Amino acid sequence: MVISSGSSPPVAALLFLSGIKERIGYGSNPLARALLTRAVPLDRNQYAAAMYQDLTSGIGVAKTPAAQCIPRAVLKPDSVARMATFIRTHSVTASNGTANSPDFRRIIIHPGTSRLAVEKGIIKTWSTENWVALITKLQQSPNIEIILAGGPDDEVIIKEISAKVTPSDNLLSAVGDTKSLADLAALIDVSGILVCVDSAPMHLAVALNKPLVALFGPTDEAKLLPPGRIFKALRDRPTSEFPRQLVDGLGVLLQPDIVYQSLMDLSRELTDQESRQVDSR
Repeated sequence: MVISSGSSPPVAALLFLSGIKERIGYGSNPLARALLTRAVPLDRNQYAAAMYQDLTSGIGVAKTPAAQCIPRAVLKPDSVARMATFIRTHSVTASNGTANSPDFRRIIIHPGTSRLAVEKGIIKTWSTENWVALITKLQQSPNIEIILAGGPDDEVIIKEISAKVTPSDNLLSAVGDTKSLADLAALIDVSGILVCVDSAPMHLAVALNKPLVALFGPTDEAKLLPPGRIFKALRDRPTSEFPRQLVDGLGVLLQPDIVYQSLMDLSRELTDQESRQVDSR
């Protein structure tokens, strides 16, 4: 048996020629419907994980509600240990014993996006100036700690941001300390909220069930984020000055104040919820 997520006609032909007895895939074209043993309807207008989960109906598995169709990540112990050491070594709040306070929020800023998306012309970035403005506003909150994170693909924007922000005790850099996506996942797991554009870190936060503020421009948040109170999507809107065809080539055009306010609202909501849980215990 083979279950294939490919939807182009050559995929169905190759699977047929392989001689595999049971061939399950999307019936998105006439060749697929003719050559697959079980052709599943392709519905692209839903959360992507739910779209892929539809394939399991080809083996008799009942459809899972979209709200339950969420990926889950498993943390690697060595990555967890490395990120715990990073926090203990660099975090002022952790050394003061307040890292687990209900009023405290550790926020990761991950400004990067994949190089592949850029090469495809899908510009999902937010400008350096906007990231700097957001970080500067967050630095003014004494109970917030900001961690700047990024990988090799993000080297340019990380350098630009680092050169323009004013150093402060509540601004840390994990750039170079996260050696892999597993390390980044562990860092996200010990933090309060992740702020990022549509990118791999966004999906890691979802898979870890961590609070998230994601900034969208040319891509569709309904297809990339599951329903969930802690997953906040912010989208720019076309205007007469910047119609959609122009907006999609400029990246995310959201204003820093909008992102900051949404982040603070989510932080307050989570802090209040945590306080109520403590009181109930």
